[in-house]
Amino acid sequence: MYCLILVLIVVLILSLLLVFKNKISKNYIDIGLKVAVIVLFVLGNIRSFLNDNFIWVINGGTYGEIYYEKIDINKLGKTAILMPVYNEDILKVLARILAISEDLIKENIASIYDIYILSDTTNKEILKQEEEIWLKAKQLIEPNINLYYRHRIKNTARKSGNIEDFLKRWGSLYDYMLVLDADSLMTANTIYKMTYMMAKTPHAGIIQAPPHL
Repeated sequence: MYCLILVLIVVLILSLLLVFKNKISKNYIDIGLKVAVIVLFVLGNIRSFLNDNFIWVINGGTYGEIYYEKIDINKLGKTAILMPVYNEDILKVLARILAISEDLIKENIASIYDIYILSDTTNKEILKQEEEIWLKAKQLIEPNINLYYRHRIKNTARKSGNIEDFLKRWGSLYDYMLVLDADSLMTANTIYKMTYMMAKTPHAGIIQAPPHL
């Protein structure tokens, strides 16, 4: 793909030089530019048309191709799934977490994941609900998935500070980290793929995927 883009850029530059020297019609250049824009658009969005066995990694500002394959989960590192919350509807949050955990168990990959609720909640009533519902959720969740809850008294630096606090306290226990929004509902298959991508591309700057409803 990179070679195609490079060729297009070179052709466009040469064409513009020829126009300035009046050696080629501007009409052809207009057509060429339109074709180039279409080609670049298709190349930029072709990943949307690829099948489920091909995934993309955002790496250093470019897309790098990584082929996805099922491997022994024991070869993947331990991953922390983080869900930062701030005065959220905790019933809905934990309902999503339970759904995710059940899907992880269904796919037989739950053993490499721990789930953390990282609370920056300031509302006292919601805070009380968080603690009570978390205890109930721990009784409902399968025993081979650890569900942790932590509340910060001071929400310094808000969400980024919340994640930083986790990294300082427990980050050394994990190989990888997956951060979900409070309203995220992601399939186990997508979570596994992202873990696989992190394992295969340790130099990646950021890996991102839309949540699957």
